[in-house]
Amino acid sequence: MNRTNLTTTKIQNTNLGHRALQHCRVNHEKTCHLFILSLNSDRMVSMFASGEIFDQLPRLEEGYICLHMKDYEVKNYMFFHKVSQEVAERVIKNRLVKIRRSIQKFSRDDLQVKSFEKHDANIYAHIKAVRAAYIQHARFRRSLLNQIYQNLQPKLQRLGIRNGRDPQLKKLAPFLITELGILRSFLETPNSTLHLISSAPRMELFSRITSGYYSSISESPSKLVRFKQF
Repeated sequence: MNRTNLTTTKIQNTNLGHRALQHCRVNHEKTCHLFILSLNSDRMVSMFASGEIFDQLPRLEEGYICLHMKDYEVKNYMFFHKVSQEVAERVIKNRLVKIRRSIQKFSRDDLQVKSFEKHDANIYAHIKAVRAAYIQHARFRRSLLNQIYQNLQPKLQRLGIRNGRDPQLKKLAPFLITELGILRSFLETPNSTLHLISSAPRMELFSRITSGYYSSISESPSKLVRFKQF
């Protein structure tokens, strides 16, 4: 496997007045390590099963926050594989079980996996803000759908979806809206570093949000974010 490139960039920090992620809310020398699990990624699940993924995640005393969006993963699995909800729920549940068993097998207690809904209730305020921007602002909506098209290649081309204007992409929008809301909530703590770990190949849209490009959902001050892709 090729070595993962790690890029560091200055981004903007939202400030809604809510305080999510209490254990990340510490002095400026601390880093919050966020791992967004992708249960529809065969490669990521395989890396967990083999233990390969742990080679790229050094043990941390402060630990990793590993969040999943199981219900949205089920819907996406139904979309790509044209199966019933029952089948999709079984597949996604089994993948989550495999990941947890692998964490236990390799004694990685520093990886705590949980649903985003159980992490912090204040996340919903950020998801609501992103959803409102998607509904109300055509430019942001186009950018979000185009980001989905970029992220999910070559899967989408296999389904005959050739560009970011295909109306079928709207069925996948709730997943990215939720993911962006989660990420936005992690930017509340000033003077700290967010280390984002993801299997998504591109996150230009997130960078635009944090840089103030979309004024309705972007605020200051700046925050340091490091991004690592598997």
